[in-house]
Amino acid sequence: MYKATLAMLGAIMLWASSASASKTALAYISVPEGVAFRIIGAALLLWLIGFVILRRDYRLRSRKPLLMGVLEPALVTFFIMTGIAHTSAVNAAVVWGILPVTQPLLGRLFLGEPIQRSVAVGAVLAVGGTLLLFATKQSDGTGTLYGDLLLVCAVGAASINQMLARTVAKAEQNPLLTTSYQMVTASILAGGYLLMNLPESGLLAAVPLSAAPVFALLIITTAGPFFLYNYAMQTMPIGRISLFAPLSGPIGAVIATIVFSEPVNGWILLAISLSLSGALLPTLVNRLWRGPG
Repeated sequence: MYKATLAMLGAIMLWASSASASKTALAYISVPEGVAFRIIGAALLLWLIGFVILRRDYRLRSRKPLLMGVLEPALVTFFIMTGIAHTSAVNAAVVWGILPVTQPLLGRLFLGEPIQRSVAVGAVLAVGGTLLLFATKQSDGTGTLYGDLLLVCAVGAASINQMLARTVAKAEQNPLLTTSYQMVTASILAGGYLLMNLPESGLLAAVPLSAAPVFALLIITTAGPFFLYNYAMQTMPIGRISLFAPLSGPIGAVIATIVFSEPVNGWILLAISLSLSGALLPTLVNRLWRGPG
């Protein structure tokens, strides 16, 4: 399972970078442009790699990847980019600390996967850290309740998508195909959203050439995480995967602090520590009780 672990760590690194990349891009473009650009760009990249370069068999065996695309990245990206326009980039990174609570419960209810006691305790710590961070960022003026609620909606859509992704991953051994079709329906929705909200100045009119790396990062941090995530889903249960989510908080907080000089105080460090402790607790407990093997 070490390959799945490395895949999830890579996905978390990219997702954590995505929050700051999105907030930087919103200085040049509107939310509809941002949503459409990153999703359609990711779809084109994935199909180019799989269908043109690798020449993979792209026959669709299930319609579930198409439904997955509606939930994530379409709805999730909309909620995140709209929410991040009203709240802190740190909040957007740490909001995924809620997943360790929702996912083990949903995994138990719909997939029959067991819930370890250490996972339950870790989930409480992770969510406690997330709530503390929200309160702290609202009090220092860099976060808002409206923006944070939109981020929570993103988590809800992601939670449902994980249930579908796990069932698809068990049956489908080609994560590149799954991710590519996932991006098809997401691109259709993102394109429709953009057409209903076309900017008067023209598409991407305010984007200078110097901002090209930021927009390339938007595409990479959309396509990359979903491919790695779908790969890890083949062997890793929902409850275990959800514990990686809070790790985006410490990574995203460091990136946001460097890029935006967002304030950091003791409460924020405590919130991040709680989220990180929640993610690592089950692994530590397993090693102490069962040994390194």
